[in-house]
Amino acid sequence: MKLLCSTRRVVSAVLAGMVGCLICNPANALDKPAGFPARNIEIINPFKAGGSTDVYLRTLIPALEKALGTRTLVVNETGGEGVRAFDDVVSRPADGHTVYAIGPEELINTVFGRVKFDQLTPVARVEEDVSVFWVLNDSPFKTWADVVSYAKTNPDKLIVAGSYGIDQIVTAMLFKEAGNLKVKYVPFSVGNEAVAALLGGHVQLLHEEPGGMTAQLEAKLVRPLIAISDQRIERLPEAAIAKAEGYQVDLARWRGIAVKKGTPPEIVKFLAQAFEEAAKSTAYKTSAHRMMTDLRSGYLGPDEFAAFLDRDLATYKKEMPALGLVR
Repeated sequence: MKLLCSTRRVVSAVLAGMVGCLICNPANALDKPAGFPARNIEIINPFKAGGSTDVYLRTLIPALEKALGTRTLVVNETGGEGVRAFDDVVSRPADGHTVYAIGPEELINTVFGRVKFDQLTPVARVEEDVSVFWVLNDSPFKTWADVVSYAKTNPDKLIVAGSYGIDQIVTAMLFKEAGNLKVKYVPFSVGNEAVAALLGGHVQLLHEEPGGMTAQLEAKLVRPLIAISDQRIERLPEAAIAKAEGYQVDLARWRGIAVKKGTPPEIVKFLAQAFEEAAKSTAYKTSAHRMMTDLRSGYLGPDEFAAFLDRDLATYKKEMPALGLVR
C-alpha cells in the first residue's frame, strides 16, 4: 500500500512538472512542423538599424526565439525604396527560414510596378500605427480648422513634411478631402530628418507616427492637431479625430511579417503563432506602450492579415493614380 501511494506521488510530481514546462515554454503549445526550423531564421528589414521597424523587431526577438526554438537574426537591407530587400527575399527558398518585415511600402511599390506583392504570403500583422499631423507648440495653428482655413486662402503656401510613401499618400488624401487644397509636400528619406525640419521651422506641418514624436511631445515642443482615427485617443487628447471631422481616409503605417509564396502552410501557421506569442511578451508590450504603437489593436493572423492587405492594396490602386502619383 505504501509502495502504491509512493508511486502515485511520483507520477503526480512528474505530471505536474510536465504541465509546468508546458506553461513556462509556450513553444510546446504551438503547432511546430517536423524538422522546422532546421537553422537560424533571418528577418529581412528594409529599413535602417535604429528606426521604428528595427526597434520593434529587436524587441520581439527574445520571446520570438523562445517560441521558435532557434536563433533569430534581424538583417537590415536598405536601398531602392525597399526593392532590394524584396528581391532578396523572393530569390531565396520558400522554406520559412527567411522572413520579411513588410509594411505599406510593399503595397505602394506594387502599384508603382517596382515589385509584385503576390510573390509573398502574409504571415501576421503585429502592430498598426496611427497617422498624426503635428505643429510646433508655438504654432499659430491652434486647431486643424486653422490649417484648413490657411490652406484655402494660401494655395501652395502651407509646407508639410513627412517621409516618402505612406506619409505622402495620407497627406494628399487628407487635403483632397478637405477641398482639393494645394499644399507643398517635402518628403524625407527618414523620419528624424522630417522631425528636424519641423523643429527648425523649415516646415509648418509634419506627418509622423506618435512613436517618432514621444521625446518632442514630452518636452512640449510639439502639439498633435489631427489623428487619422475613428475614435478619440486618450494619450493625445488635443488631437482632432479625422472620422469625427468628416474625413474618410483611414490608411496608416502598420508592421507585419511575410514569407516567400510557396512556403508550406504549416510553417506559415507556426510562424504566425510564434509572432503572436512574442507580441504578448512583457518586453514588447512595454516598448509598444512607450512608443504608442499600441493605440490600435495590432495583431492579425494569416487570413485576417491577407484580407486587410487586399483592402489596403485596393485603396492604393484607386487613390495613387487619382492623386497624380502614378501615371
